[in-house]
Amino acid sequence: MDDLMANVKDWENEDEVADYLTKILRKEVGDRSGLIYGMGHAVYTKSDPRAVILKEQAAKLLRRMKWNRSSIYLTWWNA
Repeated sequence: MDDLMANVKDWENEDEVADYLTKILRKEVGDRSGLIYGMGHAVYTKSDPRAVILKEQAAKLLRRMKWNRSSIYLTWWNA
């Protein structure tokens, strides 16, 4: 964002803003990743790394509680 703010002089000029955003997407400026940070949600190429941790912790909790797959479905279905 600092790069964008430093290089767009007139924020009222939509063409100037659009031109710079296009340069970012073409990987010509900024960190050359082609990403506009802070715009929307991140897109992970394989999976959200937080999901891996959540699944591991959920599995540990279920093992500790001695739950199995069928008891989870019964609990959900009867809720």
